[in-house]
Amino acid sequence: MSAESGRLAPEEAWRGLRRDSRILWWILAASLPGMALFSWLLDGVLRQSVLMPLITIVFLAAIGTAGLRVARFACPGCGKPFFETWYFFQLLRSECAHCGLRRESAQPSPVNR
Repeated sequence: MSAESGRLAPEEAWRGLRRDSRILWWILAASLPGMALFSWLLDGVLRQSVLMPLITIVFLAAIGTAGLRVARFACPGCGKPFFETWYFFQLLRSECAHCGLRRESAQPSPVNR
């Protein structure tokens, strides 16, 4: 963390984004098989399908929380939201929506937006 700006160093910021993105994709990938497994276990073994909506809500909350962490990622170059403008949100964006900083880069591109 740099002392003068109070923001994370670019390498730290990108590492955090990679970690949060990985967590989001793992939760997304585990949600359908996880819910199917819990459904089978709860319905087949315990005969209690009342817990299935609760499990679904837990998965949705986990996906929402992880998604918000990724969506709120601040660009290391300009400090503004990396993935969004006031009218559009693009999670797979490869450069900052505001300053043009390429993903995983430390220096902004020469073309300002």
